Amino acid sequence: MPLNPFDQSVLRRLFVVLIGLSIGLTLTGCGAPPEPTPTPPPVTPVTADPVTPAVPTIARPDMLTVASLSGLSAQPVAGDIRQTASRNEWISTLILVRPPAGAGAIAIEPLRNNVRAIDTDATVRVYQVLPVPTDVNRAGFVRHTGSPAAVEALPRALLPLKVSQGKIDLATTRDPKKPADTKANALGAAEPILLWIDMQVPTDASPGLYTSSIALIDPTPVPSPQGNAPATRAPIATLGVTIEVLDFVLPDDRHLDMVAEVAWDALKRHWPERFEVIEPNLLSRKDPNHQKAVATLDEMMKLAQAHRGQIYVPRLQPTVKWPAMQPPQIDWQEFDALLTPWMNGTAFADQVPIGYWPLPKIDYLENFAIQPRLEYYAAAASHFDQLTWLARAPVTIGNELAGRASIEQRVTLSAEAQRVIASHPRVR
Repeated sequence: MPLNPFDQSVLRRLFVVLIGLSIGLTLTGCGAPPEPTPTPPPVTPVTADPVTPAVPTIARPDMLTVASLSGLSAQPVAGDIRQTASRNEWISTLILVRPPAGAGAIAIEPLRNNVRAIDTDATVRVYQVLPVPTDVNRAGFVRHTGSPAAVEALPRALLPLKVSQGKIDLATTRDPKKPADTKANALGAAEPILLWIDMQVPTDASPGLYTSSIALIDPTPVPSPQGNAPATRAPIATLGVTIEVLDFVLPDDRHLDMVAEVAWDALKRHWPERFEVIEPNLLSRKDPNHQKAVATLDEMMKLAQAHRGQIYVPRLQPTVKWPAMQPPQIDWQEFDALLTPWMNGTAFADQVPIGYWPLPKIDYLENFAIQPRLEYYAAAASHFDQLTWLARAPVTIGNELAGRASIEQRVTLSAEAQRVIASHPRVR
């Protein structure tokens, strides 16, 4: 049957399109062949194969288990220890130990991968968690915990334990029922031993998986006949440890200051033999009678700084005299000597200084008129500025308020803040 004119026109257009496509494909195929797609180089995986720990796994949750301290007491947690950390990061874990007769030590194997082993003594810190008397007879405690106010002590104090060749002697732990008695040993006590273990991942650790183990052991050697070297006893119970190290380094510099205030009265209450007879403005690194008090503050600062936190003691202050009709006379000698190791970082292993210490507020400063107060702030700011401390030293004004500030109190505080800021060009 003959095609109508419309069908013939469509066929002619289709024929032209097909001819054009064939010519285009022919021209595209002419000349040099196309470059082959390059094959990407092989990528070396960043994770290292875990190494089987040297100590076999011996699960005895009745003797050794992971613990959680989220409530009022430690609770056992099933399973081994598995954590993720960056390099230069501290990680922590809790374990509950119920040592049977003869078990007298905890052994922590070095973290290992298929490349290296990380020295335990250099990277691990171990503490016994002991209960301390706590005032829980408050509505806030009941609201936040849902527990009765009959609790008298909470596990909150950390007693440092010595780590030697990866082992912790449990004979150095204290009976949790008698935490203040240095002669009351935890071995043989009815209460389990709660241990807090800190571990720092070295900055040069290669990323990947590392394995270790925590073992409850009897450290006494097995007598060997015929004069041979004594053998080591097999572990009584073990916990497996797996740490995944990420491929970045946590910087030493702190970009966020987490600060806790330590009241002088609290220091006197916890260590009366060290702080009771010392005035805050007279605390000295040079006075032999103050060495234990200074050492206590140094240890608290080091512990907080190592965990990227910080404490400060508001009542530490210089000695100030107020002669009539003259600016205040400030003796900074003892105060500077006390703060310098913290403010320049020499007191800490990573040499990173603390990032926050307000200008010292001397006792009863609010009792002085506004002009003498401004003169003191100006002198203190100039002194801190000379020591390059002022950028980390804001000024705190006013007293603590029981509730929300009234309009009158807000106006008074705002006016005083304006005057203090005007007293020195770099005060904030």
